[in-house]
Amino acid sequence: MSEYVKNIPKSMRDRHRHPDDDSDKFYACWKPIPSTVTDKELKELESLFGHPLPLAYRYFLQQWHFIKLYMNQNNFCFFSSLPSQLASKFKEILKKYYAGLPQRGFLPIANFSDWGVACFDARRPVPGNDYPVVVLDHEDGYTNSMTYAANFEEMFQRERGGWIWLGAPGWKRKDEIS
Repeated sequence: MSEYVKNIPKSMRDRHRHPDDDSDKFYACWKPIPSTVTDKELKELESLFGHPLPLAYRYFLQQWHFIKLYMNQNNFCFFSSLPSQLASKFKEILKKYYAGLPQRGFLPIANFSDWGVACFDARRPVPGNDYPVVVLDHEDGYTNSMTYAANFEEMFQRERGGWIWLGAPGWKRKDEIS
């Protein structure tokens, strides 16, 4: 059994589905399960980040556990949410890829395509900790933030409303892009 398969909690393995090819020993299908994230785990994550989390994001984390959750053409991939591993998984991700971002006020929540990371920008405090969502590019050392959405909820509203984020120019409706 591969490390990939070993890292999927047994409660999340989908035994009724199998990969399309004969690579069962290397891959496994997973299923989302209802979240067991507690207020204590959320406080641990806030402690790790050094900032309170937006209420909408706290709610999001308390809905489902997942291995990978993509939004908008696979550009936006939320970090895994596994049972009893919320803070430890984020700590691992921060140490390996994004060390120092929380100290600068950026709270990483997702990979953005193959070039960056999506974060809450806690440098701009707002009521309810409803921080803007920004994207940081690895090519410039995560130094320049580009605003992605005014807050966590707006991200989903834009996607559902048929908008595409084009980087520095911002958002455009899908039907306006030629």
